Amino acid sequence: MHVTNTTDPTPRHRFVGAGLFPSRWRSILVGMPLMIGVSACGGTEARPEGEGSTSIEAPWTYTYQQSGGFAGINRRLTVSSDGKAAYDPGRVGQPQTTTLPADAPKALATRIERADLFHQKDAYRCKGCADQFMYTVTLKSGSRERTVAWEDQSDAPPALLELGSASEQLIQQYLVAPAQ
Repeated sequence: MHVTNTTDPTPRHRFVGAGLFPSRWRSILVGMPLMIGVSACGGTEARPEGEGSTSIEAPWTYTYQQSGGFAGINRRLTVSSDGKAAYDPGRVGQPQTTTLPADAPKALATRIERADLFHQKDAYRCKGCADQFMYTVTLKSGSRERTVAWEDQSDAPPALLELGSASEQLIQQYLVAPAQ
């Protein structure tokens, strides 16, 4: 069966292209390249080898931040290679500063190198979670800078979680005022 168009004398099949693929297959065939293109541009892919190294060079500055959760926490720890440390507990206390013992920044640098920040994804998210804590670490080393974030219950690698735990230990051991 042909339908004649008065403005175009060329006869056309009434279902041009439709007979080739049913509508559900057309949606899949059209949607697949779009999904592949979007996922390739996601911005959270791990860095390829060679775009950074696991070693850090002094002077360096490391920042660890915990934010979010039900209470809206926003805490920040900053440590530099010379041992200076600052902790801002946000709304729940007064900022603290100290000079860490010489072995503390060295131990932290080892944890940072083990976490391999320059080869991690930009972010590790928890899908379908609410009221999670967000952790962000930023390393400035020489001319390089790298920030990586993760949420509770995400697929963050163990070395990154260990770096977060080491940061929390530094806060508790050296920067939180002892309870009176």
